[in-house]
Amino acid sequence: MAKVSKGLAPLSATILGVLIFVGWLPRWIAITIIVLGLVALVASCVSLYFNPIFAAVVISLWLLTGIGLMAIVTALLLWLTLHIPHLFPTLPAETLKEVSAVLTGAFTTFAGVMLTKEMEEGGGFFWPGTQFKRGLGSVFSNPPRTPPANSTKWQAVYNDRVHGGPRGWGLRARLRRAKILTTP
Repeated sequence: MAKVSKGLAPLSATILGVLIFVGWLPRWIAITIIVLGLVALVASCVSLYFNPIFAAVVISLWLLTGIGLMAIVTALLLWLTLHIPHLFPTLPAETLKEVSAVLTGAFTTFAGVMLTKEMEEGGGFFWPGTQFKRGLGSVFSNPPRTPPANSTKWQAVYNDRVHGGPRGWGLRARLRRAKILTTP
C-alpha cells in the first residue's frame, strides 16, 4: 500500500499535465493546486503551536504543490518535444531528431532531479511528513516548549518511531505524534 501511495502523486501530476497540455483542463488549475498546497503548508505551520492534530491533517495537502509543479513541467516538456521542429526550422531532419533528444533529455533530467525523484521516493521537500517533522522541530526546539529528553513527547518530536505508534512520518504517525503532544 505504501508503494501505491508514493506512486499516486507523480501519476496524478503526469495525467494532470497531459490534460492541461491537450486543453481538457485550463492552465490555471495547476496554479490553483500549487496555491492550495502553499496555503495548507502555512496553515499547518501556524496551527502546530495550538492544534497539532489539525496541523497533522492539513499538512497532507502540501503534496498538492508538488503535484501542481509536476503537472506544469509535464505540460512544458510535451510542448517542447512537439515544437522543436518549429524552434529550429533550418536544421535537417536527422540533426533535428538528435537536438530534440538532447533537449528533452536535459529538461527531463533536470525536472527529475528537482521534483520527480523526491515525490516518487515518498520523501523530500514536497512530502508532507518532511515538512511536519521540520515544523515540530522548530516549534518544540525553544523553551518553554522543549520536551524533557527521552520523554514520550521528546520521542514524538525527534524520533522516527514513537513508542506504541507507527514508524515514520506518514498520516497515521503524524496523528499519533500530535495526540501525544496535545496530552498534558
